[in-house]
Amino acid sequence: MTAEAASSAIPVPPAHLRTRVTGVEDEGMFQFFGRRISGEIRALFDTAGLPFGAPGQKILDFGCGCARVLRHVMPEADQARFHGVDVDVQAIDWCRVHLADSAEFTVTGRRPPLPFDDASIDVVYGVSVFSHIPEDDQRAWLAEFTRVLTPGGILLLSVNGAAVARMATTPVREQLGTEGIAYVHDGGIPGLPDWYQMCFHTREHVEQNWPTARLRIMSYTENAIMMCQDAVLLRKAGGDREEIR
Repeated sequence: MTAEAASSAIPVPPAHLRTRVTGVEDEGMFQFFGRRISGEIRALFDTAGLPFGAPGQKILDFGCGCARVLRHVMPEADQARFHGVDVDVQAIDWCRVHLADSAEFTVTGRRPPLPFDDASIDVVYGVSVFSHIPEDDQRAWLAEFTRVLTPGGILLLSVNGAAVARMATTPVREQLGTEGIAYVHDGGIPGLPDWYQMCFHTREHVEQNWPTARLRIMSYTENAIMMCQDAVLLRKAGGDREEIR
């Protein structure tokens, strides 16, 4: 079954849940962006020569919402094991009802832990999550991803980089220029916690602050997600391939 056919068999979530992840109620936009992002994730893995959805892989959608992306990776779900986590209780409840045969879903808190054993997840991807949370929370999650990833495991995160920052206010751009990161209260998103706001990163800040002894950046690709967000691909040390650039 193709990804499009598999997705069309899944009910569309209600308007208020679609709005939380897409910004608009429009069903067509919800489907379009979910389909596009799933394709962009596959392309990033293909370009890096990495498997996505291989038999036996355990994959986590961090901040899955109402499965905007997950609904479009159903072909991979036939052979890989998918999990979704989010702070949005309503979204997780909806996913548990409508995608229970394809993935397991769990409500998480603002900060770790995740409900997984050490070194038990092969791939973690988080689309437009670090673009909304404070830096202290980001640090906590990077450490937690390092804990749950298998040796050689892959982490893919998107951030608001230069393309999105160009549309920010002058004070935000100035803060970004001096600090490399700017977390801004922009009113938030109805239905989500008040700490879920807007965050911008410079490439230099990510490259200087995210790597650790166990987590290395493989690539930084500008405008790779949703035509505007930058994609950061990282690998945990260990496994068969340790060469990380």
